[in-house]
Amino acid sequence: MSEIYSPGSIAGPPATFLGPYNAGMSYSVGQAVSSGGSSYVSLVSANMGNSPASSAACWGLLAAAGAAAALNTTLTFAAAGSQIVAHGLNTPAAIDANHYQIVACGAMVATFAFLGGIASTPTATVATVNLTSGLTNYWAMNEGSGSSFIDAVAADNFSTVGVTWTGSEASFSGSSSGAHCPTQPVPLDGAALPFTISTWVNIASTSGAYLLSNTNESDDGWQFLLFSGGALHVILVQGGSLVTHVSGLAASFVTGIRQNLILTYDGSGTAAGLKLYVNGVAQSMTIETDSLGGATVVPLAGNPLTIMAEPNGSEGFENNVAGTMDHLRIYNRVLATGEIAAIQTGSN
Repeated sequence: MSEIYSPGSIAGPPATFLGPYNAGMSYSVGQAVSSGGSSYVSLVSANMGNSPASSAACWGLLAAAGAAAALNTTLTFAAAGSQIVAHGLNTPAAIDANHYQIVACGAMVATFAFLGGIASTPTATVATVNLTSGLTNYWAMNEGSGSSFIDAVAADNFSTVGVTWTGSEASFSGSSSGAHCPTQPVPLDGAALPFTISTWVNIASTSGAYLLSNTNESDDGWQFLLFSGGALHVILVQGGSLVTHVSGLAASFVTGIRQNLILTYDGSGTAAGLKLYVNGVAQSMTIETDSLGGATVVPLAGNPLTIMAEPNGSEGFENNVAGTMDHLRIYNRVLATGEIAAIQTGSN
């Protein structure tokens, strides 16, 4: 996004995006269109037949096509009343009463301030989204051969069984396949610490699909991402008893397509502290059981982390999942909305 136009004569809410420019349509002041990869806002009433790219008196440039911007860059517009337009991948999402967030041109996340008036020229400060801050473990899973997934941060490597590669994605056959990491990532040790788990998956079925867990042979531990009965579940068992259980319909998730799943936990000791995102969209979650309480949960340091299967004894697997997984990340903090959106635009 190289240039933002905010006409000082237009007061009120953000510009309304009407889609691609139509030469046969009459546009009103404040209506926005896309044309040639850029977006423009109408400066005059009865604006018809005037090409946005060549009619500067009739159209103001909102976002120029081909802007040079690093992936995962955040633009923050500090001026009150900056115009915003739903241009790109999604419509504006309210952050609070005065700020909105959109993915602009499919390349970056922009946060716009709008306080009821229009600034003549909004100013921008650029801050890079740092997706390495608080990153404790990262498995790209793009080795292409061998029997392990290498942790690029903490050297907590997975041992794999029955895994091949489809391009840069680890492919699990669904028959005796799976992967174990014998070292428990610190943020997942119990329920007193915040964490974020992010991964990309493409699975053939959501029936009994154990995507990630750190349970032991007694089933004590987290089942972080478990599909069952058409819903996605997060479960913690301690001493053979159910401690917490939240579920969501995960309506945004479909089989046969590579998609991103993100689970965050704020360390609050309550089930309400668990949040699930599918492709960057927060899912509606139902609290089934809540006796979490960080102080009541015994550390799980001895439990292996298992993916694409349910652990069954020493290095064994059951309920194997057929499909691919890649770019598994674990953080010791809750990722912000802009950081979750940045993972979507980066597709990793």
